[in-house]
Amino acid sequence: MKKIILGIIIIIAFLIFYFFFQSTPVDSIAYSHPPAPPLNGVMTPNTLLKEAILLGKGIDKGNKEIFIDNLPGFPDNISSNRNGRFWVALFTIRNPIADALHPFPFLKDQMSKLPKIFWPKPKPYGLVIALDEQGKITQSLHDPTGKHLKEVTSVREYGGYLYLGSLHNDRIGKYRLE
Repeated sequence: MKKIILGIIIIIAFLIFYFFFQSTPVDSIAYSHPPAPPLNGVMTPNTLLKEAILLGKGIDKGNKEIFIDNLPGFPDNISSNRNGRFWVALFTIRNPIADALHPFPFLKDQMSKLPKIFWPKPKPYGLVIALDEQGKITQSLHDPTGKHLKEVTSVREYGGYLYLGSLHNDRIGKYRLE
């Protein structure tokens, strides 16, 4: 019995070692976020998944300024209504495991090589926030159960409505703005 358990442990150790050091090809054109230029720069969610950075143009070219940080979830896309309001689509709310891994890029890289069953799971939650030009949250829309729309990846304001998209839903959300 001890030999069987030892054999299973060796196999599991081998698989973990294999997935940690196996290279994972990434198709860079599989999905890319379309940029939504704000009034005076290009804004994009950064790789830390917790802040939006305003990249300067013209005189400020090359400078970075944090537009908002300490977001309640993982930003996926930013759009502007061209009247001073920015909408941020948040894929899910923050996860303590993912937050703990953010300061350690090597660990995040190694975790990405593990089978997906070991990855932190996103909580089914729908969340978008509205920001003013100073990066202050002016409105937030929540679906805490994810029943109607979860894992929001895009948001666009048009004609008095907010349109919400997701890569993992079979529908597009439409919300009347008041």
